[in-house]
Amino acid sequence: MRSLVRSSVAAVLAAGIVLVALGPTPAAAAPGPPGVPQWWFDEWDVPALWAGGARGQGIVIAEIDSGVNADLPELAGKVLAGRDFGDPTQDGRTDQDLEAFGHGTAMASLMVAEPGDLGITGLAPDARVLPVAIPLLGTATEGSTSVSLPLAIRWAVDHGGQIISLSLGQERQEGTDPLACPTAEQDAILYAIGKGAIVVAASGNEGESGSPVTDPGVCIGVVAVGAVDVDDEVASFSSRHSYLTVTAPGVDPDPGPGRRRCVHRSGHQPGDGDRVRGSGADLVEVPRPHEPPGGGAHAGDARTAGHDTDRGPGVRLRHPRRRSVDHDRRPR
Repeated sequence: MRSLVRSSVAAVLAAGIVLVALGPTPAAAAPGPPGVPQWWFDEWDVPALWAGGARGQGIVIAEIDSGVNADLPELAGKVLAGRDFGDPTQDGRTDQDLEAFGHGTAMASLMVAEPGDLGITGLAPDARVLPVAIPLLGTATEGSTSVSLPLAIRWAVDHGGQIISLSLGQERQEGTDPLACPTAEQDAILYAIGKGAIVVAASGNEGESGSPVTDPGVCIGVVAVGAVDVDDEVASFSSRHSYLTVTAPGVDPDPGPGRRRCVHRSGHQPGDGDRVRGSGADLVEVPRPHEPPGGGAHAGDARTAGHDTDRGPGVRLRHPRRRSVDHDRRPR
């Protein structure tokens, strides 16, 4: 049985910046709870981007995760009716995470939330989230995701998802898993891309444990995102891979009430690049996702020499004034 675990925050923020343009204007004070500023607001001068009209309007982010608590005032009117592949009586607007403030809700908040009691401000407040729940580890519907993840990707793009946000990952075992990316999952991703969607996934939170190959980050066509901190240093927990596409803020995000701040690779905590998935992808200058070196035929072939395995070939998602613009599958 294959069960996904939640992965990092950097991937969410990477999806978010796809919706906003980077402009060279002065930075404003970063929002966020006391002592936990959302520092990427300063890095990208987000208020100036909003003032220029880049607020994610017209964009639907399909978040494949544990579901989203749509009853939060900060998310009012921003969460569409989706689907729950673990509980057919639900429509994705219930977070199945066993923790009080679920991973899916935390990721949606980083993408689209209005300021409120949570102290979190979304990067793309005018975008909408299409929640697609699958039976991840640590959720009330926990089970195999081998079938549900490919179905969820296809369902999401068929129901209006323009950015597919995958803050989750599952380790691939060389010798046991013949392919780096399962066939049904790869076909679903290529189907989504063929429909014009951008697929963003975490590279993994196992940088201190050998950086095992994880899907869906390894899959052809995916924008795989690693994590950096406020000083643009790659996080120790951020997995290093030849298929890594880009790095984004992923250290010290505020994960919400009842959750620990992510300063390491805990499987159920936001972390590795989740924050960027909220805004827009056509504005991020990254190479076209391609087949991993070695053909991508085997799990062990996905990592080869001659590639920046820390940051990937894409530009870093930094403000231009600084000259820089996974196999338990748990949400990361």
